[in-house]
Amino acid sequence: MVKDLHDGVVSFARQTNLSFVVVDPTSESIVGGDFLFRYADGVECVEHHHSMQPIVDLLRAVETPVRNRLEASGDDMGGLVYNFCLFVDSRLSATEHVSICHFIESSVLRVARHGQFTAVITNNTNPVTQVGPTSTVDLS
Repeated sequence: MVKDLHDGVVSFARQTNLSFVVVDPTSESIVGGDFLFRYADGVECVEHHHSMQPIVDLLRAVETPVRNRLEASGDDMGGLVYNFCLFVDSRLSATEHVSICHFIESSVLRVARHGQFTAVITNNTNPVTQVGPTSTVDLS
């Protein structure tokens, strides 16, 4: 199950060349990462396993009005990067988890700037790292 989802997401992520992993320099193991896609590709860009369907349905419900508003206003969705899924090794402590999340968030902004994206679209469902309903960072 999870392997199918993983293979679909990883396959698409490799095509976009935006995603990344965080490696612990001591153990050389992957301790986190993020799947990033061009927002114009939509949620459908990733092959989803049926176990992810409730999450995909929720994302569609939340994002469809935003996507419709952007399309109606003529905004260039090609300039938006979509932060699909940040992940951290569940075996890490809460402190390490938050630290890696912050590192990943900073890395997402670097990827967006380097790729000359105008904005990052993201959802944060983790109450540990939520700081407010919305955050805005100037990418210029």
